[in-house]
Amino acid sequence: MTNSSSALPGAPLPQPYGDPNTDPAPPGRSPRSSTTVVIDVVIGTLAWLGLLGFGSLAVFYSFFFAMATDACFTGSDCREDLVGPAMMSIWVAVGLAWLTALIGTIVSTVRRRMFFYWPLIGLVITFIGVVIGMQIIEKVNP
Repeated sequence: MTNSSSALPGAPLPQPYGDPNTDPAPPGRSPRSSTTVVIDVVIGTLAWLGLLGFGSLAVFYSFFFAMATDACFTGSDCREDLVGPAMMSIWVAVGLAWLTALIGTIVSTVRRRMFFYWPLIGLVITFIGVVIGMQIIEKVNP
């Protein structure tokens, strides 16, 4: 009995849908170019350095809020109880900014999306916390 196939013995059989060893292109978005990835990494790294530096300086600066009570003396209208909330507003804002930027960066990187804007969002959160802390500390010594 003869084989009706025209294939040689040991030769692979033809596949009905193309070569199974090649991966099809992923559906949806086109892959990012290497230039876009490099720009994203450079800007993202610089933004992260800015966020870490600005956040660290903001926390360091908040330690000087205690000096706002230097002019306070017995019988004055000083609100020394506001020093703690002023410091905490900066500390909480910096912690929230770092956590938000870290989680956003990790999720964006895993999903292969741009991540440079997450540390910039963190910078905005930190700046808002510093402004709130400054507004509170200004009310200590009227």
